[in-house]
Amino acid sequence: MTIRNTADAELKALADSAIHQTLVALIERGVSFETAMDRLLTTAAAQIARHEGAEQTARIFRSMADNIQRGALVAVERRTTAN
Repeated sequence: MTIRNTADAELKALADSAIHQTLVALIERGVSFETAMDRLLTTAAAQIARHEGAEQTARIFRSMADNIQRGALVAVERRTTAN
């Protein structure tokens, strides 16, 4: 891994950790999981729209949905079994 890739990976890990900690704090303070996710996704969509426009925002969310349908999140998907 190059220095640039390492720095990028570290910044992504920092961002992931900060977002995770924020969501945990919200839920610990009584915000429902559904509301926390709604606010996170709405804020993300608003920021993309502000910088890229509404059409590009829709394309990005469609692309993300397509990636999810193709299995991008299988490794973290919650599993439930009726054993």
